[in-house]
Amino acid sequence: LNRPIFIGFVVGILMGDMTTGILIGAQLELAFLGVVSIGATAAADPAVATIITTAISIRNGLPMETVIPIGMTIGYVAAFLANMRYVVAELFIPAADTALKNDQEKKFNLISVGGTLLLTWAYPFIVCTAGVLLGGDLLEQFINALPTFVLTGIGAAGAMLPALGVASILVMILNKRTAIYFMAGFVIYKYLN
Repeated sequence: LNRPIFIGFVVGILMGDMTTGILIGAQLELAFLGVVSIGATAAADPAVATIITTAISIRNGLPMETVIPIGMTIGYVAAFLANMRYVVAELFIPAADTALKNDQEKKFNLISVGGTLLLTWAYPFIVCTAGVLLGGDLLEQFINALPTFVLTGIGAAGAMLPALGVASILVMILNKRTAIYFMAGFVIYKYLN
């Protein structure tokens, strides 16, 4: 449920433009396809990126070719902000330790469980709400101030990102045994429509 293709669909329905939501979600799904999280660190946050990108695109009428590269950037910034939650969580540890030393079990539970829920559930809500409400107009002004050749380059990069996502997955899984299935699927799709 936290993949861009589904999130784009849901945000599209909520914003009143399901088609744009699905298209942006599908493009971001392909673009983030090769982004792999290793260990506890996330390389990017495709869910937050899709919510903000889709909502801003629909709300401000920005073209999909322009918002897809910006959505990738939002995904990496959102992952950085998500990792900052752990820094904030460290601030609660002294209070939790003090509560444990003083046998204050209810206070400890409130700090540990309440802090965890706050950092886990409030983070996406705060980041997405701020990104959509504050970032849309700033992003539109920024895009309108860019020269035409830069927008053309951003559009070209946006068109290539889904292909790069698929290519990065193929690099990981394509070998002599699986190449025939990839080629057969491509031929069937291309010639049989």
